[in-house]
Formats: sequence, structure tokens, C-alpha cells
Amino acid sequence: SRFLGFGIEPRHLRAYRRAADSEAALLDQRLVGLAGEEANYAVTEISHLGFELKSLLVRRLIH
Repeated sequence: SRFLGFGIEPRHLRAYRRAADSEAALLDQRLVGLAGEEANYAVTEISHLGFELKSLLVRRLIH
């Protein structure tokens, strides 16, 4: 894994898994009632927005 090159070991990836589980649970709750293409579009858009937000927050906290 490319994470290993930065000293991030499999045990550190648990935090990513917990965050993904939490995000999936939130999306599952918010997207009840959507189906098919509408659901796929919403999941993709919200996932992209979440990625951008998470990247911004991490950068702010580190710098």
C-alpha cells in the first residue's frame, strides 16, 4: 500500500474505516426514499463533497 511509504500502517487505517462507516450510515439515513440513478447521483455527489471537506479540514489542522 502507498500508505506504508508514509509510515501509515494497517492499524492506522482503522480511523479511515470508522470514518467511512460513519459517513455511510449518515448517507443511508439521509437518502432513504431515493432509488436508482437519483440515489447513485446523490451518493456520488455527497461523497465528493465529503472528500473535499475532509481534505480542507485536515489541511487546516495540520498547517
